[in-house]
Amino acid sequence: MRGNPVTLPDNPVEGGVAFPFRAVPELVKFHLSLYIALSAMAGHVLAAGRFSLDSLTLGGLTLLLSCGSAVLNNIQDRVWDQDAERTRDRVLVKHSNMLSRAAVLAALLIFSGLSGLLWIAGGMPFLLGAAALGLYNGLYTPLKKITLWAMVPGILCGMIPPAMGWTAVAQGMSASDVSGLWIVMAALGFWQLPHYLLISLRHPDADAGMPERPGFNTIWSHEEIRWQILIWTGVFSLSMTLFQVKGWIASPGLSLCHMAVAVMLPIAMGVMLVPSGSARRTGICLAMINLSMLVFLGIAVLDRI
Repeated sequence: MRGNPVTLPDNPVEGGVAFPFRAVPELVKFHLSLYIALSAMAGHVLAAGRFSLDSLTLGGLTLLLSCGSAVLNNIQDRVWDQDAERTRDRVLVKHSNMLSRAAVLAALLIFSGLSGLLWIAGGMPFLLGAAALGLYNGLYTPLKKITLWAMVPGILCGMIPPAMGWTAVAQGMSASDVSGLWIVMAALGFWQLPHYLLISLRHPDADAGMPERPGFNTIWSHEEIRWQILIWTGVFSLSMTLFQVKGWIASPGLSLCHMAVAVMLPIAMGVMLVPSGSARRTGICLAMINLSMLVFLGIAVLDRI
């Protein structure tokens, strides 16, 4: 007996279109969510004085919550994403019939993250996680369509994860020296400014889907944006230096590496940005500032292993 061959799809199908599982890292913004999880771990080890399984668990729960928040952000932005070159190829723009699956994924991740924080880490990390979710998805995401002041709740949201880690440690709540926590939180806030400006400089049409408000490329020239990037990169580097000066890094080798990054970052950014603001140079600068934050948080954790 002969008949037409049957081909089984590699992925489940919804509405005749295979679900793009390879796009899940994009939906959960995995690279940024990892930074958030690492910053929560940094807050935990700073309060506890050592790395432990609890630190890893706290980081994992924060990762779940951050990934769920990112999926929800993709759902909220799907209409505006189709108007900008940088975002028009995102999965929910190209596959709008995947919206229900994305909503289920967001709900599962957010519920898992928040319930885990409440059950394992305690009430304060849970409340801070819920506050971060509200700031990002409840304020920043809808407000960014109408005003640049939406950056304020966005920045505050990014500063919360270290406090989630810190408050998960009982003695951390009454520690006599909380300078490490405040410096890490401040560094995360200062880091977000050049990070966002570099994206605006690299993608001038990033605000194309938001005609209700001007973008940075509208209110500033490219030269002014480059100088703003250098200024806030310098402030971020100063916060890294203050973290070391206050004695929060004990290992001489890690201390040397940390100081080298803090000193070289603004110099390297200046060399790359002052002569030209080309897309290639801007992309390199974006990679450098992201790598510097990874080194900063990574050293804070590694120093206590």
